[in-house]
Order: sequence, then structure tokens, then C-alpha cells
Amino acid sequence: MEYKKYELLPYHLHVIHTEKFKTVTIKVCLKRPLVSEEITIRNLLGNVLLESTEKHPSRRYMGMMTENLYGFSCQMDTYRSGKYMMTTLSASFLDEKYTEPGMLKKSIQFLIEILSCPNVQKGAFDQHSFDICKEGLKAAIESYDENPTRYAKRRLLQSMDENATYACMPCGTLEDLEKITPQSLYEYYESVMKSDLVDIFVCGNVNGEELKNMLLSEFHIKTIKKPGKSHMITHDKYRKRCKITKESRNITQSILMIGCKIDHPTEYERKYVMGLYNHLLGGGGDSRLYQTVREKNSLCYSIYSSASGVDNLLYIQAGIDKDRFKKTTELIRKEMKKIALGDVKEEEIEKYITMYLASCKEIEDSPNDLISLVMAQEYLHNDPLEVKEKEVLKLTKEMVVEFASKVKLDTIYLLEGEMSHEEANAQ
Repeated sequence: MEYKKYELLPYHLHVIHTEKFKTVTIKVCLKRPLVSEEITIRNLLGNVLLESTEKHPSRRYMGMMTENLYGFSCQMDTYRSGKYMMTTLSASFLDEKYTEPGMLKKSIQFLIEILSCPNVQKGAFDQHSFDICKEGLKAAIESYDENPTRYAKRRLLQSMDENATYACMPCGTLEDLEKITPQSLYEYYESVMKSDLVDIFVCGNVNGEELKNMLLSEFHIKTIKKPGKSHMITHDKYRKRCKITKESRNITQSILMIGCKIDHPTEYERKYVMGLYNHLLGGGGDSRLYQTVREKNSLCYSIYSSASGVDNLLYIQAGIDKDRFKKTTELIRKEMKKIALGDVKEEEIEKYITMYLASCKEIEDSPNDLISLVMAQEYLHNDPLEVKEKEVLKLTKEMVVEFASKVKLDTIYLLEGEMSHEEANAQ
């Protein structure tokens, strides 16, 4: 694998050259600082762009084109990365040596067509495509909170800080959706194409120089590449006493969510120590929380933790019976305190390092994982694989203990179901 970055005027091109795959994978990323009022319209824009183009004005014509390109597949995703809103257009298609000469250029032209040549008439997106996508997004917004776990996670984040970017509704709101018209959506599209920061990531058996020249001749945007700000969210306020919030819902099992803020970790802690701490606490079947709360005390159906380096947050999630709330939270606090007091074994660290190095090797087996790796280097200043494999070997018990002191318990949220422990046993 060879990686090269081309710093072009309107965008940066990142080429990962490898002969390992039969496909070429491309991801075009557009980003701008997150504004909550733009979340809905940005989600809708991604859906509409993928619905049709000027040359292929319906799903049927879009489908015919993908078949002509030997199963060209693409998708549009809109999501948050720390302080930024990201929209990515991803495509995967066969290396032309398995199809016919010229298919690389044709595939790239179609990808660029989706982004640059939308189905627009008189300064407005096509009404039919707009209506289809608006109804689809409306259904997604209405059904978002139907998933109890997803709802509980959102309510936890709102309880921690309702004004934080991480507390925003990921797919937008019905109120904002109703305000959007085909005209206003096209105006927003023009703003995106003029002012968003753009990066293009390519993984496959491709020639970087040829690809650069091809994109410069085919992909014309007016934005000027400028330095972006950090994606990282930092916290300046920490609760002296943990906030506890409970809410009832007509569900059987209760869902416990715990949110922790991480107090200004170092770069090395964010990149490496956070992962080790999370793994020890609740990252798998041999973690402290799983073994103590679930296996030894049978207090939950499931329990695990996860960490977000870009948000400097750590979450703990458990499925419990409603009358097990107090005992479960007590044990979770106890296990967190034990790590902070130095209850960490060298063999646990060695086991984690072995697992980490194995996961690094697995990254090389997936074009999407390789692109995600380079994206993390570009946007989050993460390290390349060869550096990761060296840096993780430096992990020590003392580092974990120091990091544990920076994990500040902020909010405990319980979405309380109907079933008690006795009722669960009676079933």
C-alpha cells in the first residue's frame, strides 16, 4: 500500500494505491462547521442528489447507468464529526482491467455527475425527486425515536448538554423539513458547492497522477481550499455531582445510559490510552463491567462501554430490570474507581496490545477501512498504521490510571421499562 496526498487548489486528493482489491473505491467528502438549523436540509440534499441527475432524471435511468458501469454502486451519507457536519458520496466499481478500457473514467464521470449536475429546472430541484426524498426523510425522522436504545442515547446527550453539537437530532426535525422547498434546497446546494471544504479519497490499483489530471478536467467546483478548524469537542464544565434523569416508556426492559466527559486528554491519550481504558472497562466479554455486573451479579442482560475521541465522551449502556438500577450504577461506579486506583494488570495491557495490532492488520483487508484510516489522519490528526503499531507498544499501567482520573461521570439516564426482576424471572 502506498499513500500520496495531492494538494490541489479547490480540493485535496488522497490516493491509496494497492493491488489487493478488484475494485476501486472513491469517497468525496464535503464538510462545514455544524449548524443545527442545517442538519435537516443537508440530509435531504444528500438524498435528492442520489435520486436523479440532469442526464438521468429518474431512478430507472440511474439504475440503467449503474448496470452499464458493471454494477457501479454508490451511496450518500450525512453525519456529524465533532464540530463538523459531513456529507460523503461514496462509490465502488470494478477495476477496469476486469471490465473494459475506459471504465475508470466513465465511472468517475458518473460519480461527478451525481454531485455536479443535479436534476434542476429554473433554479429548483426536480419536484418529483424532491417529493420522494422529502417523504423518505419525514418517515426517518418520525421513526427515529421508535428505537428505545437510540432514543435513550439521544436523551442522555441532551441531558448532558442540550446546546452541544453532539445533542443535535442526527437526521433533523419535522419543523425544519416543512420549511424546505425545491428552490431553497437548490440555494443550499449552491452554497455547499461554493463554500464547503472538499476532499477526495481513492483506494485501488490507480495511477495517482492520471487520476489527479482526470479529476481536474472533470470536477469543477468554485470553492477554494482553506485550512479547516479542529473537529474536536472539548469540555470546560464538569458536574461536581452526577445528574440522574429517569423517564418511563412502554417497553419491557429498562435501558441504562451513563455519559462521562473526558477532561482535556493529551493527544497520546486520545489516540491510544482511551481505547485501552474503554476496553478494560466495558469493551468486551472479559471487561470489568461485563464480568462484574453481568456475570458475577446477574444485574443486566447486556452491558458495554464505548468512547468517542472526537467528542471526548465515554458512554456506558446496559439493559436492566427497572428495580436493578441502584445496584447496577453502584457497581459501575465501583469498577471505574478501581481502575482509577490502579487495579490494572500487565497481562490485560498486553492482551489489548495484541488485539490492537491484529485489528491494524485487518484494516489492510478493506478499502473502506483504509479510506477511513486516511480520513482520520486528515481530519483528526490520527497516526498512520506504521506509527500506530509502534505507539501502542508504549502503553503502561500508569497511563491508564492517569487517564482514568480524567473520566468525569456526568449524567446517568434511565429509560424505565415496565418489568421488574421478579416479573422477568416469572416469565
